[in-house]
Amino acid sequence: MHGMVAYFVRRFLLVPVTFVCITFLVYAVLRITPGGPIEQALLRIKMAAQSEAGLAAAGAEEDLQLTEKQLDQLKKYYHLDRSIPVGYLIWLGAWPDEDGRFSGILQGDFGSSNELNEPVLDVIVSKFPISLYFGLIGYFASWIICVPLGVLKAIKHRTPIDTATSVLVFLGYAVPGFVVCL
Repeated sequence: MHGMVAYFVRRFLLVPVTFVCITFLVYAVLRITPGGPIEQALLRIKMAAQSEAGLAAAGAEEDLQLTEKQLDQLKKYYHLDRSIPVGYLIWLGAWPDEDGRFSGILQGDFGSSNELNEPVLDVIVSKFPISLYFGLIGYFASWIICVPLGVLKAIKHRTPIDTATSVLVFLGYAVPGFVVCL
């Protein structure tokens, strides 16, 4: 029993390390790949200006360029003027920003959604009931299917029924979830 407790304690202590490693890798990759927050902001500005003014795509590009000062302000806002590790620590909330404030994921500040222009935490909370609903349906459906199937496979071991259900299970694992949902 003591060995099992030690195993769970070790696993539990790996959770924060895993969180930091995974979030740092995702943050770093998003920082170095094209299509980041500045490119998205530029695209939104151009699209808004074109839709408001009814500008044609040709010839409108020159009028919608941001100045160097505006680009620098965007970089400062998204902490892209800092190194990747410092920017990550600011995002995490373990390093003060330019104003000396600690605000980030660890303080519950998930930022604002670029797509919806709402706080990210509000978007997550508003979608949580539907996620919980479908998650519970999937959980109970898997129990309703898997437990009787496992019992059937145990009773009919090495029979054509066992083989057929094994093929069915492997096909179920091979088919992507979005195809099954359709």
